[in-house]
Amino acid sequence: MKKTLLLGCAVGLGLAASAQSNGQGALSRPSSAASAANDQSMVTNVPARGLKTITPVAKTNAVTIKNLGTSRNAFGNAFGVRQMVVASNASNSVAIVRRHTLPGSSGTIKSDVSIDGGNTWVVNKMEPWTAATATTAARYPRAAMINPPGNTNGANTVLISSQPVLDGTNGSWGGLGVSAYTFGGTSLGNRAFASSAARDTMHGIPSSVVAAGSKIFILDQNGDINATDYSDTLLLTTGTFAGTSVSWSRSFINFATGTGSSGKAGIADMTMAFDNSGQIGYIVALTHTNFTTDTSESYLPVVMKTTNGGSTWSAPVQLSISSAVNTALGLTTPIIASTAFEVSATVDNAGNCHIVTHVGELGGSFSVRTAPGQSGTFHFKTDGATLLATKAVGAPGSLRGTFGIGTSTLSQDTRPCASRNEAGNKLFFSWYETDTTNSAANDQADLMTVGYDVAANRYTQVFNLTKNTLAEGAMVFGSVAPIVFERPGTGGSTDYELAASYVELNTTGDVNDSCYHRYIKGAVVNSASFVGASDLNASNLNVSKVYPNPSNGVANFEISLDRASDVKVSVTNMVGQVLNSKNFNKMTGRNIINLDVNFPSGIYFINVETAGKKVSQKLIVE
Repeated sequence: MKKTLLLGCAVGLGLAASAQSNGQGALSRPSSAASAANDQSMVTNVPARGLKTITPVAKTNAVTIKNLGTSRNAFGNAFGVRQMVVASNASNSVAIVRRHTLPGSSGTIKSDVSIDGGNTWVVNKMEPWTAATATTAARYPRAAMINPPGNTNGANTVLISSQPVLDGTNGSWGGLGVSAYTFGGTSLGNRAFASSAARDTMHGIPSSVVAAGSKIFILDQNGDINATDYSDTLLLTTGTFAGTSVSWSRSFINFATGTGSSGKAGIADMTMAFDNSGQIGYIVALTHTNFTTDTSESYLPVVMKTTNGGSTWSAPVQLSISSAVNTALGLTTPIIASTAFEVSATVDNAGNCHIVTHVGELGGSFSVRTAPGQSGTFHFKTDGATLLATKAVGAPGSLRGTFGIGTSTLSQDTRPCASRNEAGNKLFFSWYETDTTNSAANDQADLMTVGYDVAANRYTQVFNLTKNTLAEGAMVFGSVAPIVFERPGTGGSTDYELAASYVELNTTGDVNDSCYHRYIKGAVVNSASFVGASDLNASNLNVSKVYPNPSNGVANFEISLDRASDVKVSVTNMVGQVLNSKNFNKMTGRNIINLDVNFPSGIYFINVETAGKKVSQKLIVE
């Protein structure tokens, strides 16, 4: 969120603050994919409308936008974090899965593939799922990737596609389609599962698809998709890759939620993550299992852990986060914290789980407020038994945006994504955030990322990876791959490149119209950037460049803080004499500072200080 404070001080230092706040009302979980009835019919052979292409253009941060394929509508990417893009650093490969466009069947799934790190793409390389009839039509695909041990040839990398199928065995839904293809286009087989009430095996819309080692895991809530209450059972579909084929099996996991004053807690979102071995893994759900320790009806991270590749799981552990959140935000008046409705996770090289989600003040039964200074994008670290550390890594000014026209709309929250390098010692937490000077809602989002060095316990600053690109303010239903690329950087450094995609809506703005998939090439965080906070609870200070520079009397810049902190802003001359200074108490979020710098022509320095950190910038006054 951006604020501009109008505060005067002697000798002409003026700082202004105009705050746009959309966070006072409480937000509830948005509608789910299962409720999107207007997307459940099968459409065939209807001409696509208004399709367009763009010319990839590099902007100031060397990011280019690559054209991928199209989808029948925007629904396939909506309704929470959908893992549609996957990457392998070892084989320099990346792919996305998506619904087909028209003409043809909108229930068919297509894949676009690159085996040179996203530089060039083959659109419609594979068709992982073919919808021959209405009861084989698929929706909402998710992707995973297996790279065979020692493989460096992208053509041999294996893409896993998982998609719910409208076979009518569980409401309109009930089917699960799974398929495996090499990036070279060789099919390793597919499998269709149906729900069965008699066997109490009920597929819905899978929550997570992940691959690790030689295993693929597809996680779903088991039960009647139209039931009011959650069934206390998870359905785990497991694939085992054997070189030229994948075998599949299904099992159940007991996962009981608690019952509060308004009824049984549901699951807002759920994900899985594993280490490289495929042995240590976590299930992370946003729900509530224990109303004895946490009495309020809040969503909290609840984790289960496996150390034997998913054969057995620990009992659910609910992470009580309010105290840690209050400390991380520097709040003197404590809040009851609740997560929002989306979650992502990754596992580091020590076997610990890192969770990224939006957190705010509880606003009522299973709802969250997003007031400035009392909410943010959070990183939680856990070993599956305890909450090890907490950090507010971002401070989005708005949580939710809405797209579409008329009564047909889709919403987007910040869609947190957790990624890592293949070694698991560098982590990246991403989300989608709108500059609130452009819009009060999260409907003109950019891709924001912060890196974390596991061993050094250090963060980078927050990077806006799409600013000054063709994708600036255009991040609709974005996705970041769980694995990042590693490239040689300058001076012996390493560039960590995120593999990220997004959807561009049709020129009509109608979410029911055909939409376009884009890939962001060059979204890089350099290893030299891991010089931020030395502990998980320290405040991140980010100061933008001063503009205009040179100045003829006015200078502007932005201060960003992820927790409430005391800040001092000063102006000094070449010999260090303080010409002006101003203290700000409990500054938080994103703040635009406007300075009156009516000084004689010369060189000056603008200094921003907080909690032992200092950022100085040179300013030329003409």
